[in-house]
Amino acid sequence: MSIDDGQRKVVPGTCAWHNYWGIIMNTGKILLTVQLWHPFLSADEIIKQIKKEPKATQNVGEKFVTPKGRIMDYVNKDTYIAYSLSPANEDDLVDAIRMANSFLFENIDIFKKLKETGGRIDYYLSIDQKDVSTFIIPPELFKDCSDLGITLGVEIYPEGRAQCLAPVRGI
Repeated sequence: MSIDDGQRKVVPGTCAWHNYWGIIMNTGKILLTVQLWHPFLSADEIIKQIKKEPKATQNVGEKFVTPKGRIMDYVNKDTYIAYSLSPANEDDLVDAIRMANSFLFENIDIFKKLKETGGRIDYYLSIDQKDVSTFIIPPELFKDCSDLGITLGVEIYPEGRAQCLAPVRGI
């Protein structure tokens, strides 16, 4: 499926555009992280239930440790867990969101319980940007995210700088 605006054909969800001659201009790479936050459960308690190894964790009540391993002077108010999910086609936003939604739907009972007990779930998109990009997200994906109670954050980086690990960058 594509949308034709008379100038170009845009493929839903991709960081690319197609002109009438079929040239694909890849303009970015997408990294998606499913971020879980919880006010009192430990990362280990949550991970045991999900049975998938996360990319990063922080525990409530412990000192914050940056992605570079530096221990900060403040204490985490919530447990934080990050699962990195990248689509096979690195420039396909729709695939990334579908993949994350599938991950949540597969573990829906666990995620519902997390939310019912004060937890929060966010999708955090990091996009490496080479050039101008167009993203089209189908309404059914928005509906799925809404049904799951997901907040979507997006960060756009200059080419080669996207990272999808933690809520604080560069420390």
